[in-house]
Parts: sequence; structure tokens; C-alpha cells
Amino acid sequence: GHTDTNLVLELSSKSASAVHWLMKKFNIPLTVLSHLGGHSAKRTHRAPPDEHGNPVPIGFLIMKTLKDYIDSTLSNQITVRTGTTVTRLLQRTDFRTGVKCIYGVEYRIRADSASKEKETLEADAVILTTGGFGCDRTNNGVMSKYRPDLLGFPTTCGDFAVGDGVLMGQEIGAELVDMDKVQLHPTGFIDPKNPGNPTKFLAPEAIRGSGAILVNQKGERFVNELDLRSVVSKGIIDNCAEYEGTNSKFAWCIMNKATQFLFGDKVLDFYKDRL
Repeated sequence: GHTDTNLVLELSSKSASAVHWLMKKFNIPLTVLSHLGGHSAKRTHRAPPDEHGNPVPIGFLIMKTLKDYIDSTLSNQITVRTGTTVTRLLQRTDFRTGVKCIYGVEYRIRADSASKEKETLEADAVILTTGGFGCDRTNNGVMSKYRPDLLGFPTTCGDFAVGDGVLMGQEIGAELVDMDKVQLHPTGFIDPKNPGNPTKFLAPEAIRGSGAILVNQKGERFVNELDLRSVVSKGIIDNCAEYEGTNSKFAWCIMNKATQFLFGDKVLDFYKDRL
């Protein structure tokens, strides 16, 4: 009911060419296909383990490959600035047309936290590609305004995801859309030593895609683990108990030997060593 048909067609018709571009131009081996939540067929591309059998996080692999390409080939055209925080979009009125336009950004260098001085960077165009607010737990923040029902839920977002990008856009008159469309990922690992920690390490959907099942505290399976994330999340909320000492519902994730083999022993060790 909320689908933009043009955007769906854009994604579905051009996603294959984007995958092929990454594979052919940058030699990123997106050769492993996975059947994940809400899918009717295998359609999620991942990279195989490295020569030592270690897992290869696909997001990191793509970003590192593109960053290395920029550094080696496009360094005279593209400058990547890290350790900086944009604080404001710079706006002015075009004296010829009377139209307000964005001409750059104001930012500060995070490493120099003692200094309050800010710098400006002017540009012909500014593309705002930030705005996540999954870690906003303030009483008057973005999450509180648009999805107050989710304030008590844990998040896998970093502490940088507090919606400051949204607020910067709003300050200069940008129109906000679909702000209530915040997705719950059904599974995150609970650290038994710190179960109440509101930030969780993501338990990837590939675990369920490899055959793992979810059961409640009675040992009952209560949902199709590869249904839509919203359906699986609701299933946990409706059928499971709270973890002791927390306000969070939890399920047991069970993997047999075949599932462990398919998911990868090295990959399981990767997550085990981080808890």
C-alpha cells in the first residue's frame, strides 16, 4: 500500500547490472547466493570465504575495494574526509532567480574535540546520504517523534545513528517522507554477561537462511523463519518471554549440524569470538 512502483521497478530491473558491475570492474566475487527473509528464491549475493576459510563481510569488502580504487586511481578527483562531522547545510538565495539553494556544508573535525571552530566546504551540489536514527533513545528525538513504540527496543545501529542528517535537511526546508517506516530486524545476539545492553551485535539473516529455526521458551516453533522481517519480529513479540533482567522478548535459535556446515564453522566462530 505504500510502495512507489517506479522505485520498485528501478531496483528490480537494475540490480543485476549493479552486481555485474561490481564483479566485472572490481573483481568482487559476489558468487554465493542466499535465500533470505521474504524472498521467493535465492537472490542475496555474498562473497565466499577466503583461502583460509574465514568469512568475508560483504559490506566491508565492497567498501574497502571501492575505497582502494579511489585512493589508487581517482585520488586527484575525489577526496575522502574521515573523522569529520557535518553540522549544517549552507543555504543562500540565488540573487538572479530568488530560489534558495544549497552551496556547501559546515563541518568540524572530530579528533579536535576541544576546539569549537568549524570549517566550511563549498560545492556545486550536495547529496545528503545520512539520516538513520535507530540509536536515538532521547525523549524528544526523531525516534520518539515518529515511532515512540520502538524506543524500548534494542538496536544494532552505532551511536552515530541519531537522525542528525534528517534534522539538517529539515532545518533548510527539506520535505520528510516515510519517517515511520522503521524496520525491526528479528534477530540480534544477546551477551549473557550484559543482556540489557541496548546495542546488540546483529545475528544475520543468513543463519535462518541456512536452516536455523526459532523456538520459544516452551521449545515450540512459532513462525516461518524466512517470512518477512516484520512477521518474524511480531512472532517473537507475541510468542516469547522476556530475557531475565531485561524488557526484551527473546527466542532460542537452533542450528543442526547441516545448518552449521551450510552457514560455515568459521563464520560461527567469527560471531562467537565477539560475544
